Amino acid sequence: MESLKFGDVIRYKEKEYVFLAKTDELVYAAQILDIETSTKIDNLYKGRLSDGKIQKLNWKLYAYVMLYYTTKYKDRIAHFENSQHDAPELIFEKLGTLELGDIKAIRDDIVMENSFVSLELKELVSKLDIE
Repeated sequence: MESLKFGDVIRYKEKEYVFLAKTDELVYAAQILDIETSTKIDNLYKGRLSDGKIQKLNWKLYAYVMLYYTTKYKDRIAHFENSQHDAPELIFEKLGTLELGDIKAIRDDIVMENSFVSLELKELVSKLDIE
């Protein structure tokens, strides 16, 4: 696997992902959803939050960070559901790297106490020095 760092954007099976971390057995990557799906999920979340109904919904749907700083991905979400992949030797295309503001937002969301990611990912990301 090409050397990747937290925040690199890759294409795998025709989908775009943000690389998060890698162990000997797993690769962690958040899928970058298309603008239409991103808008629908974000609007649903904001609507349910304002209605006070968010606690009744599946939180996994809302495990995401809205990308604001990287022009190519602006207003799309990096979605954490199913971010754990069993293929450490992925064949992918590296597309670039997110802007620092988006990288920090993703890191902060992952290490947050109530985030909906695995404990292993949380631990791996909390050790990163991102500046």
